[in-house]
Amino acid sequence: VKVRHMRRSFLVTAALWFQCTTASMGSAPRLFSSAWSAYSSALRSHPLTTNIVTSGCITVASDTIAQTVSKGDECRPFPHYIDPKRTLTMLGWGTAVSGFGMFHWFKFLERLIPSENITPGKIAAKVLINQIGLAPTLNGGFFGVSTARHHDLGTAEGRGRWLREWKEKIRRDLGPMVLQSTSFWGPVQAVNFYMVPPHARVVFANMAFFSWTIWLSIVGYRRPKLEIAVNPSLASA
Repeated sequence: VKVRHMRRSFLVTAALWFQCTTASMGSAPRLFSSAWSAYSSALRSHPLTTNIVTSGCITVASDTIAQTVSKGDECRPFPHYIDPKRTLTMLGWGTAVSGFGMFHWFKFLERLIPSENITPGKIAAKVLINQIGLAPTLNGGFFGVSTARHHDLGTAEGRGRWLREWKEKIRRDLGPMVLQSTSFWGPVQAVNFYMVPPHARVVFANMAFFSWTIWLSIVGYRRPKLEIAVNPSLASA
């Protein structure tokens, strides 16, 4: 059933892409050009706000796809399998971390290693610093956010259960996720630092982040076996 649902989702996505591509052969290019010009202007005049809004939208969109893939076996029509609390959590993560946090992180990297007279060695150093600084912290932090939603953090017992689940999640998934992150983001950020102007780097990263967040969300919201063993009803959470 899940395979059938994923195939149907893929076909719908492909049909929408084909329709948009076909439309672009007509009058759409001018509309797209105007929209992109307005967006680029906003990116230059209000970079932080534009990046925050963009990141929030991309994060919610990618998590919606992740929920569609994860919940597809329940055979419930869209949007009944979408968890609104999870969507709000992802919106908060996207705006606060991917938008606000990454904006200032890229500014820090630019001050640390300026783009002027960039060399392969400087790019490699920049990518290395980026991965060391972000891969463990962001992925580990996201696991904390994704596991917290299942517990009552207002009680000592709830906080204790959450910390145990978060610890088990890190033990089980953080290592592989950091390796996957490095394999994905290393080449992406090398292109980003070499070819993309500083004011647009968060936007470029967010385009790649759309694909990455689908996988991150699927893994992040997958429950550790330790917690499921304590409460089997959580297996379907």
